[in-house]
Amino acid sequence: IWNGRIPCNKLTLIEGPAESGKSLLTIDLAARVTCQVPMPGETGPGLEIDRVVLLNRQDDLHDTILPRIRRAGAQLDKFCSLSNIVRRSEEDDDAVEDRRRLKLPVDFQFVECAMEYACGTLLIVDSLTSFCRSASDVQRTIDLLDDLASRMGIPILATLSAKTSRNTRGEWVT
Repeated sequence: IWNGRIPCNKLTLIEGPAESGKSLLTIDLAARVTCQVPMPGETGPGLEIDRVVLLNRQDDLHDTILPRIRRAGAQLDKFCSLSNIVRRSEEDDDAVEDRRRLKLPVDFQFVECAMEYACGTLLIVDSLTSFCRSASDVQRTIDLLDDLASRMGIPILATLSAKTSRNTRGEWVT
């Protein structure tokens, strides 16, 4: 989706220190995708994808994410945000039985279902470590996201705090 930077069928990790603008970058990219506006430094026709699914637990949807995505010019009807799992009662569809925060990799099947439902989509996970409990969960989720990108032919962006890195054996540590 961004020549030489973000391939269509791969996971792209954006790493950096806290408060360095990783979330703002993903919001800008999301807005460009929903409006089919070329990426910085590029000209020509818009992108082949036009929908965005954002996983974010650190920022509030209503007072932070939506104002930012509006200011960036996104088409809100092509934008979806996930952070919670809601289980409905089998007897009454209107009754909520359980509501909890999305956890990765435990709840990955929900992410996969959302991506299958919203075809032609960019998935953004901001920040990956906020959804994972341990370094091994981060590594497992990275593997699952990479596989999902390849199988579905979609771009996936995930942000990581600079405090998350690989050790000498190539394992993720926090």
